[in-house]
Amino acid sequence: YLMDKVYAPVDYQSVYAPVLLSGLTKIMSPVIKNDQDNDFNMKYHFYLRSLDNQYNLLVPTDKALAFYRDPISWANYVNSGTGVREIWSFRLDKGNVVADVYSTNPDGSIGSFLRTVGTDDNGKWIINNRLQDILDMHIVVADNETDPYSGFVDDGSHDFLLTKGGSLLMPEGLGENVTFKAGGEIENALEPAQVVDADRGDRKAYYQMQNGHTFFVDKILQDPFKSVFTAMREQPKFDKFFTLLLGDDDVMTFVQNDESNKDLVSIFSTMKGEQSIGIGMVVSTFQNYRYTVLVPTDEAVDKAFSEDPNLMTWEEISQLIDENKTPEEVGEKVRYLLEFLHYHFIDGIIPVSGKVNVDGEYETAARRTDGMGFTPIHAQGGNGELAFSCTVNDQTAHVITDDPSCYNLLTRDFIVNGDNVSSATQISASSRAVIHLVDCALNYHKKQ
Repeated sequence: YLMDKVYAPVDYQSVYAPVLLSGLTKIMSPVIKNDQDNDFNMKYHFYLRSLDNQYNLLVPTDKALAFYRDPISWANYVNSGTGVREIWSFRLDKGNVVADVYSTNPDGSIGSFLRTVGTDDNGKWIINNRLQDILDMHIVVADNETDPYSGFVDDGSHDFLLTKGGSLLMPEGLGENVTFKAGGEIENALEPAQVVDADRGDRKAYYQMQNGHTFFVDKILQDPFKSVFTAMREQPKFDKFFTLLLGDDDVMTFVQNDESNKDLVSIFSTMKGEQSIGIGMVVSTFQNYRYTVLVPTDEAVDKAFSEDPNLMTWEEISQLIDENKTPEEVGEKVRYLLEFLHYHFIDGIIPVSGKVNVDGEYETAARRTDGMGFTPIHAQGGNGELAFSCTVNDQTAHVITDDPSCYNLLTRDFIVNGDNVSSATQISASSRAVIHLVDCALNYHKKQ
């Protein structure tokens, strides 16, 4: 056939085409294009070459990839105060990506050389584990009409966007002048990532491709390293609710002696298994997803307990044991308290936004009273306000926004491989969450 048009290969129409052609992205090129050893490739090019979807692809340059805060070591240091924080410097070795690993100085800068990862089969799996985490942070779907946090990062329409991995990305600015922050930049008080100059230096590395927009950036955007547990423990305004979340080990041991209470588990756990463990204490109901955690004020907690005689503190429940109540009787009070607490853990990450409007129902971690599924909660917000309403009574909790340290607090709970965090090499699973202080403790058990 003789045609009057030239049809470019899909690879050169898609968002990763600039990566393949630039001298600034020689590391990310084989990672995305699948040019590494076939036993270790990640096949992201199959995802990004879809012309039926629209994407934002943020690409850390080779220079940016020379400074990567390893999430396992940094999260372990932040949440437990132990271990050595590591900086990984990615580079190419015979076409494959490896990383030179360095310790850090007290100020978080690069210290002494420790080792190189990626030169053997086990190391290649470790490298791919981190590269996948990086790529999932730097991809935002732009055309998901069912998700309010979907859109183009450079058109000024969003102050929060959801990444492929479930993190929140915060863009600011328009077109090639857009800058980006994620939870790690906020937690560590770092400057935002910026779009770099293209190879020629006469323009920014910003490309509008057939299936989306591509940006070369000067930093690796990273999640926060603090867990929900650590972030709540550090905030005095969360004290009373956090104390309830801590539970009582003696009470839990007592009630679990009864077969009917075997499903009762503490809110926080190490999640230690034969082949995995949490970094510090993690939320036991989290399932490798994204969540919102509501923290009622101390006054709101006191009000909830004063209005509901069935709601008992851990100290009051412990007293029942001293009164020779049975595990079954005590278990009923434990279950009631845990479900009250679970109702403040919401499936879906919902920040207070000045640009994105939210209006819909989300599931919580609280079981329905009939045992069939989970109790929903209604979220509504926009213009810098956000409220959550109980679906079975007229209670509404408003996010308190007068203290920036008490709302839009981003966290990440990590599960890693092995049975000891100090020897872990891979991120097995993780859950992102945003925490808000609210003015009402929602009690879906109590009818108004």
